[in-house]
Amino acid sequence: MTRLIVVPLDGSGFAEDALAVAGSLAADTGGWLNLVTVHRPMVPIPDWGLEASFTADAEIRAAELAYLGREADRAATTFGVTATPTLLEGSVARTLEEYVESRKANLVVMSTHGRGGVSRFFLGSIADRLIRALHCPILLVRPGRGTTAIRRDHETRVAVPLDGSALAESAVDQVLELLRPEETVIELVRVLLPGATASLVSPPARGATVRPDLLLANRYLAGVAQRLRQKGLRAHTEVLIAGDAASAIIAFAEGRRCDLITLATRGIGGFERAMLGSVADKVIRAATTPVLVWNPPGQPSTPALYEVPAPAAALVPV
Repeated sequence: MTRLIVVPLDGSGFAEDALAVAGSLAADTGGWLNLVTVHRPMVPIPDWGLEASFTADAEIRAAELAYLGREADRAATTFGVTATPTLLEGSVARTLEEYVESRKANLVVMSTHGRGGVSRFFLGSIADRLIRALHCPILLVRPGRGTTAIRRDHETRVAVPLDGSALAESAVDQVLELLRPEETVIELVRVLLPGATASLVSPPARGATVRPDLLLANRYLAGVAQRLRQKGLRAHTEVLIAGDAASAIIAFAEGRRCDLITLATRGIGGFERAMLGSVADKVIRAATTPVLVWNPPGQPSTPALYEVPAPAAALVPV
């Protein structure tokens, strides 16, 4: 279960939406919160003079510390968890990256918007960098959805896109660090590119054309689902045929009323693919459902749960 949860804040209500999710998860997992703001030192203003500039910078720093203290007290009172404030200094993205790594955080929870709202202060730069650099899961919460994003009073449904690799499947392990297996339903999905007419009927109707990659994908997901069920999880499967994998994943999650989408940013081949810059990035930016992003640190020590080779040209890497 998750222990240390780092929540980057920037003083905006948008960023604070993530705190509701982080607090709920901390309470449920017995973890604690670390609320972090990065102070960017004020550049001296010549007309003010050095002393006035330093005074203004000190006042900003004091205000940020007071803000973090209030939010930590509020989180501790609301969720009954330990919440500590931390004010850092430096370049926001690099400082957060180094801090999360040094603390060996189990999870980062942050909003997809921050200062400026639709300017996407976090998503456009900070979250994007953290997703690529960190090897701990990052839970991205869309503003306005934080208070109900992951409720613990009902069954939690999680959409997990797979591409046939163990790296992609490792995202399921990250889900189990957040949620109780007995209360979790895993919705496995694989997206194939459009092609020849295919039948989803099993067994296919007489005379129907069946794509080999479709049969392999269905067999692969069925194998993964069976392995998950042996671990006590409930799992469902679906193979989709779509030209836009990101839109298909989002529609799938909404149609299944999922509380969470979990994406691994690396899959087939074991190295970072264009997925992060295309499919995963589009899902993160467009989904109203919270997205748990997992950047695996390398090739897993165990093979895929149920690996079935498929023609690479016929598959969208998700």
